[in-house]
Amino acid sequence: MKSKQMRRGVVTGLASLILAGGALPAAAGERDPLVEIGSPARLAPDSGSISVELTARCPARRTLLDARVRVAQPQASGETSFTLVCDGVARDVTVDVPSAGGSFETGQARVDAVVSVQQGKVTEARDSAVVAVHPIAAVHLAGVARLEGGGEAVVVDVTVACPASSTGRVSEVSVFKYPADGTGSFVPACDGGPHTVTVTVPASGEPFRAGAGFAAANVVIEDGGAVFDGLDYGDIEIVDG
Repeated sequence: MKSKQMRRGVVTGLASLILAGGALPAAAGERDPLVEIGSPARLAPDSGSISVELTARCPARRTLLDARVRVAQPQASGETSFTLVCDGVARDVTVDVPSAGGSFETGQARVDAVVSVQQGKVTEARDSAVVAVHPIAAVHLAGVARLEGGGEAVVVDVTVACPASSTGRVSEVSVFKYPADGTGSFVPACDGGPHTVTVTVPASGEPFRAGAGFAAANVVIEDGGAVFDGLDYGDIEIVDG
């Protein structure tokens, strides 16, 4: 009888805590730091850094001592620290790791990550992995397009940067302003630096008119026999040329 009363008391206490808006105690795993490496990593257009995707956690009421990522390839390596809020929530984090010398490349890289925390004793989480490294095609679409030929087309600037190891393929810019729309094409240059191209987008039906519209740029590159893309889109103002 006494055992049943104790169990009833525990259940009643937990129910009261929940109804009162209280939080249940953290599970054992949530009291430990966490770091897990995702794949793929991404090579910056200038080949000077690699972006690594992590899932990381600093437990609540702990002090973060260290959170760090290291990336290594045969010809280049680097490491950097990153920040975490110590609230027990696991978060997806993107960390840009700069090279300490030499240029990173597409292909593969070894990644090592650590999260170290303290509350009395020091505890840490570590992860290591060999991950694929894919190129980034960075795209920026201008917010203004200019009318040409009485609305038969608009011209719009798009800026693209991609690693020198990549090759630009036929890419597209589309512009929409009801009832008009159209798509123009271009081939980006990949040498690590940004290049701005003025793309002509012919109207496919009704002529374009001045005013607010929408545009999207889809950039396609090839690297190591695989195809990758980059995208930018948003509102665009169509103005007289």
